[in-house]
Amino acid sequence: MENFDEIITLLDEEGNEVEFELVMSLEANDNVYAILAPLDEEEDSAYIFRMEDDEDGEMVLEAIDNEEEYEMVVAVYETLIN
Repeated sequence: MENFDEIITLLDEEGNEVEFELVMSLEANDNVYAILAPLDEEEDSAYIFRMEDDEDGEMVLEAIDNEEEYEMVVAVYETLIN
């Protein structure tokens, strides 16, 4: 588990840039995940992405579509912060 003070810019569905703070990265089930919090939202919200290498060896963030995988990462995150 690593904690960061890093800002990441992603594109939303409309192609607009959205800034996120990298709250934490963690490992679970042989994958690495990034917990990102949007900088411009007033509510406490966060998004979970799987960190993977693309065919060029560049790190990319993949959305988690599987509910079971998402719940597993949330459980690991909650265990780590408590």
